[in-house]
Amino acid sequence: MPACSGALTAGVLTDTNYSERPPRGRRAAAVATAYARAIARHLGWGLITVLRYANAARWQDTFRENRPRPSRLDPYKPYLERRFAEGCTSVTHLHNELLADNASVTYQMVRAHIATLRGTPAGTRSRPPTVRLVTGWLTGHPTTLTEEAEPA
Repeated sequence: MPACSGALTAGVLTDTNYSERPPRGRRAAAVATAYARAIARHLGWGLITVLRYANAARWQDTFRENRPRPSRLDPYKPYLERRFAEGCTSVTHLHNELLADNASVTYQMVRAHIATLRGTPAGTRSRPPTVRLVTGWLTGHPTTLTEEAEPA
């Protein structure tokens, strides 16, 4: 007779305590990940999102700060702003100057930053309001309109 808590029935060891024991170690992590994958698949979320919610002690821990990430252009922005103020507005020329300084920036990065420095030229007409905005003006309560949102 085997010295275990289960009984040997037709060559198969049936242990009633085995199914009740929670998994431990690597198996526990694998089971938890499998459950998280099933939940993610059911909700249509990513696995990392489900694990972030599962591992949170409080609901406040599920939010992440959306801080702007530093870009490769950040160290060169003061230089670009100074050169732009001096009158050099050619994106190609400014990009070539940065490349000569061994800066690992792309033309598109420089172009986007110079576009923010240029702003909108004086005399350009503003865009007309969208259909959604006008609908909000018409269907909203007049006391909720702000000064900027009031139709002219």
